[in-house]
Amino acid sequence: MLVDENALCELFCCCNRNPQIGSDGRELRQRCVEDTLREVDRSIGWRSRYKAEISYNMLENPPTPFMHREGGRDTTEPSRRWQQRAGEDERYRGGVGMVRRPDVVIVRDPTRPPTTDNIVEVVEMKFPGDPVDEAQLAAYGEIAGGRNKVRVLDERTCRCGERERQPQQQIDPNLLAWLIWIALMLLLRRPLPPPRPRPVPIPPRPSPPLPQPGFRPVSPPPQAGLRTFPGNAPAVSPGGNLGGLMRLR
Repeated sequence: MLVDENALCELFCCCNRNPQIGSDGRELRQRCVEDTLREVDRSIGWRSRYKAEISYNMLENPPTPFMHREGGRDTTEPSRRWQQRAGEDERYRGGVGMVRRPDVVIVRDPTRPPTTDNIVEVVEMKFPGDPVDEAQLAAYGEIAGGRNKVRVLDERTCRCGERERQPQQQIDPNLLAWLIWIALMLLLRRPLPPPRPRPVPIPPRPSPPLPQPGFRPVSPPPQAGLRTFPGNAPAVSPGGNLGGLMRLR
């Protein structure tokens, strides 16, 4: 679909220009795509049509996705322990293509898991320096239900050069994630959440006035019957009330 291709190409070119940077300084363009689509999917309850990096068990026919399970049934959320689940199959051997992870899977019904009968298209994104692997694309054809349902996006097919020459502002991948999220909300006919109110600034409390030069605090007047000695220690005068002080002890 043209809408899907335009949306994913916009994301592709954006991540190509503004990749994430790893701790070792590497440019992580593929991670930029995955994190953006995964955050959009998570923010709408795993109901996005664009599923990023879903792991598929290629030992099954057709291949089955490893999804998070609740009550023994697959949900639309990707499994967080797909390696452990794959290892439970005695036939599984790592590193030989028994598990495949397409870059993007576009589903027809976002309320159902991304099984073969629910897949519109599998999209493989090829950034500069990442060559096309025909065996990989053939495996994606098995996942999608036909090689004709596999699409490859790169700088040429997405016309990133033309997009960069257009007089438009550079879009941050995080902002693009929310733009895709809003578009998906509109497609799903879901009401948008109300905007968060702006925080109201609290004025600082005024500082107490500083004493003026020459200011001396006024001592309270002595109580009747009491005499004040140096050190402010009260003493009972000859005519004072001793009984009152006795009661205070």
